Amino acid sequence: MKRKGILSLILASTVMSTACVGALSVNAAGTASNDKLASQYSTNKAGVGANKTITVDGDISDWDSSMIIAQGAANDDPRVYRDNSMYELPDDLYTLYGAYDDENLYLMWEMTNVQDVVAPNDDYPLSQGVLWQTQEYPIMIAVDTGDSSSVIGNNCLTSAGGSLWNLNLSFANNNVNKFILFNTKGGNGPYVYGGDSSGVNPKEIYTAATSGISVKYGLGIKSTSVIGINGAYGANNNRVLGDMCNESAAWVDFNTKGHSSSTMDFHYEVSIPYKTLGITASDVKSRGLGVMLIATMGASGMDCLPYDVAMNDNANLPDTASQENNSYEKSDADEITAAFARVAVENPDPFPTTPTNPTTPTTTKPAAILGDANSDGQVNIIDASTIQKYVAKMYNESQIDLEAADVDKNGSVNVKDATKIQKYVSGLESL
Repeated sequence: MKRKGILSLILASTVMSTACVGALSVNAAGTASNDKLASQYSTNKAGVGANKTITVDGDISDWDSSMIIAQGAANDDPRVYRDNSMYELPDDLYTLYGAYDDENLYLMWEMTNVQDVVAPNDDYPLSQGVLWQTQEYPIMIAVDTGDSSSVIGNNCLTSAGGSLWNLNLSFANNNVNKFILFNTKGGNGPYVYGGDSSGVNPKEIYTAATSGISVKYGLGIKSTSVIGINGAYGANNNRVLGDMCNESAAWVDFNTKGHSSSTMDFHYEVSIPYKTLGITASDVKSRGLGVMLIATMGASGMDCLPYDVAMNDNANLPDTASQENNSYEKSDADEITAAFARVAVENPDPFPTTPTNPTTPTTTKPAAILGDANSDGQVNIIDASTIQKYVAKMYNESQIDLEAADVDKNGSVNVKDATKIQKYVSGLESL
């Protein structure tokens, strides 16, 4: 059975106060943002992948470090920021590789599990094995094909304000033409989504049987070092929001700490036919491709490559009452703003300020609507995310309509307004 429509939107607890929501800040580094990430993180530092045919069989000997298109860090997924963080399983992306030939786009990514050295006494994450053995977490690949005529509008949200597979993910600063979704265990997907006839809403265009996409996985990674910030269990062990922007954090190579990379770390590799993406080899050679990889859990993103600070902006907060041991990152709304990694051709404008979006007015600002915090003429989960980022001081007053964002009309904009919008989008209450 497909995941889409199965996972319902998990709402934030209405008892969260403004005081609970701290800014993503780090000592001597200012407010956390994608342009302030520590030097461990990089996008297209090694280049734009290789023109090479890859055999997708779970054996990663075809790949090498020259094909790295995005580098992340180990031990930076949300579980480490909660006092009882090891309640969740690691969903930790490390390195993304890219390649291409005349027929296919190829991707390989490494995932890490440094539980064996970070918190070895907490057996639960260790006993679950690798993701494809036991778990059904969705993996999303967003692709910018460079075709301005087929961009999915509305920040890739549905007309009702929801999102694909109820994952609370939206995209700004980058065009998206196709989404590929499948689960970590391999039993669901891959499905491919493009824009519908209106050019606005994501629509399924290929199933697992028709997409021609191949997905394989296996133990081990190419990277000889596994670098990240040491420690877990939240602020008690110096794991604070925004530490991925702090060069002075406790960065270590976990392999030097006794981490067993050959048994704990693993990889996925994927081949995606150009015909499935609606493009040709000449298109790829002339304009290249943009790629974003997101690992999810619950109803939200937990890690992505290239990395985006939205993956951890609520990581230290508890989830709903029934899942209070979990991080709120399992259910919050994440707007991805980091530039996509490039394959084949470098993007001449890696941070486009005005993505092609059929629903974005080009001349006239829409009339103010209660709840429409980002002034795009609609009320959806992106407005909840806008409020969350304003409260966390990631956005300033020029990036939000404060009057529209004050949903409960109490004179202030806080997390309760975001919660009311989430309930409205899920049909639980009116504004």
